[in-house]
Formats: sequence, structure tokens, C-alpha cells
Amino acid sequence: MNNQRQIGTLKGLAETAIAVRSNLLNNKPCPHDLGTFGRFLYYMNVVGGVRSDASTEEAFREEAIQLHTLVRWVEAGLPAFDLTHGLMAALLLTDPSDVDADLVRLPFSTFAVRLPDGFWSMYGISGELVRASIALVHSYVATTSKSPDVPVPILCFRILSHDGQTSTWEVRPPIPTEGRVGGWLDDDVPPVSDSSGTVVPPDAHDGRLCVAFRRLLVNLALYVAEYGRGQPLGRRPEHKAGQPHTSQPGPDVWVLGREVKLDRELVNSARAWTDSKSPRPGARAGWRLREKFTVRGHWRNVPHGPGRGLRKLRFIAPYWKGEGPSFAHVYKMEDE
Repeated sequence: MNNQRQIGTLKGLAETAIAVRSNLLNNKPCPHDLGTFGRFLYYMNVVGGVRSDASTEEAFREEAIQLHTLVRWVEAGLPAFDLTHGLMAALLLTDPSDVDADLVRLPFSTFAVRLPDGFWSMYGISGELVRASIALVHSYVATTSKSPDVPVPILCFRILSHDGQTSTWEVRPPIPTEGRVGGWLDDDVPPVSDSSGTVVPPDAHDGRLCVAFRRLLVNLALYVAEYGRGQPLGRRPEHKAGQPHTSQPGPDVWVLGREVKLDRELVNSARAWTDSKSPRPGARAGWRLREKFTVRGHWRNVPHGPGRGLRKLRFIAPYWKGEGPSFAHVYKMEDE
């Protein structure tokens, strides 16, 4: 992607996406099928040709997914969700494993999530820690090695650093439509093989970040279904008839979680949960406290409607339980 230093912000990412959409398709609709889009890119010589070696095919596929995601995000209206520190902590501390998978519906086929500043970190090109800033979520259909003739649903997400130089990603089957969602949350991150170095495979820390983002994504979808899309962040200026457009459209941003207030120790416990998934040096091992401990958030089926015969999910935010100081010592690894 171009403009690497700009795509770490929603504005810069939107400008890049609009430019890609304009340069590639000239107002033509973008296919939902990644295979069709990839063939279009190949014949237009937008990305390099596909050779027989797997590494080049992986590089082509990765770039096609990036471009397809940006174009589809524009066509979806550039939706974005801005998470508060409190809500992100609450969602990471909420275990949705027992929720029926058919209740999890993404709010858009393609959307962005702006992560709270400084909440997550990633390894930069030179091994330094950089801030994770934005995640792009994209669902589409594509042919795979297991189904070369029939396109199947795919879900991908990419987490970008604030400086736009670093990212990590996962491409996997979509959230299932039956059973519990726990199996989808706990699957291993699919390996990426690229001996040429054209595509940098996610390392162990990237993989753990992806696992944490899956939980965030599922809980975000459930939260939006229960509480709505949140509060709009500002308004676009009205365009008067007869006057030329002076600026390109920007992302529609909804702020989620202004009503979720967690104390600093609970927010820190969410960071510790993510760190407990990470092998990087200095990662904290867990968050069970001696006297005062966190009760994980969860989704509760509650009766409602005529004769209380209907059911709906209600979000129960994480909270402290027990007596003792909130700065109690972390003494034992215990995650799930």
C-alpha cells in the first residue's frame, strides 16, 4: 500500500482507500469475490504476475487482499468504530466462548476499528515496539486450495501501527453459524510460508495479538447488536446544491463505550490478559490477585417479551470481586 506513514490514522487510511478505489475501478462496482478481483489486478498489471512458486503466490494474494479490503471499505461507506479504553478493556476481559455462534453478526462486511492510543503494541521493522492503531476487518468470498472451484466465505483482519510501517494480519474461515463460538476463538493462527521474504510471516507475538483480536471482534459485534453503533464522532459538512465538492468523503466514525467506565487496574488487567498470550520478553503471566480479583465479563441470556418467553443477550461487564487493595500482587498465571 502507498502512503505508509498516513495509513496509521483513519483519515490517512480513508484517503488511501479512496485513491485506490478511484485509480482501479473508475466508478465500477467491486466484486465481492476476491478471485475475480485478483484476476482483474493480474490482467491490469497492478501487482506482479503469479509464478509457480508458493511464495510469489502468497505475495500476490496478500496484496490482492489489501487492495480488495480498501476498495470494499470505500463502497461500504468507510465505517469505523472508535473504542474507548474502558470498552476495549471490558471486551478483552469478557469471554464469549459459550455464546451461540449464530448470534454473532458483523455490523458491516468491511469496517475499521480505531484502537485506544497506547493500548496494544507491535514489533516494528527494527525490533522496536510501536503503537497499534487501527484494525481493518473484511469478509469476502474466494477460492482456496481446498475449494478451487467453489468460492467460500473468508474473514480477514489487519492490525496497523500508528506510523503505518508495521502490520499483522490473519486470514481465516468466518465466524461459524452454528454451535458455540469458543472453537473459532481458540483455533491456532494459520501459518504463512514465504521463503523469499516477499511476505513477512506473522511471528509468535503477532499470532497472540490475532487471538486477542478475535475475542475483541466477537464481543464488539455482540456489543453493537445490543447497544447500537454508538455516538457519531462529529458530522460531515452539508453540501449545498450547485456548489462543487471541496473535499473527499471521510470515514463515518461511531464512538463506542463512552458509558463503560472501568478503573485503571481493570484496564491494566486487560493489557495483562493480552500480554499473557504473548511470548515477548517482559510479558506479564496472568492476572489472578491474592484478595481482590477480576470477574470476567460475560454475555447472559435474559428472558423478555410476552410471558418472558423470548431471550436476548445482555452484556455483563467485568468487575472486581473480593476484599483488599486494588494494587494486590500478581502471583500466579491463570488465563482461561
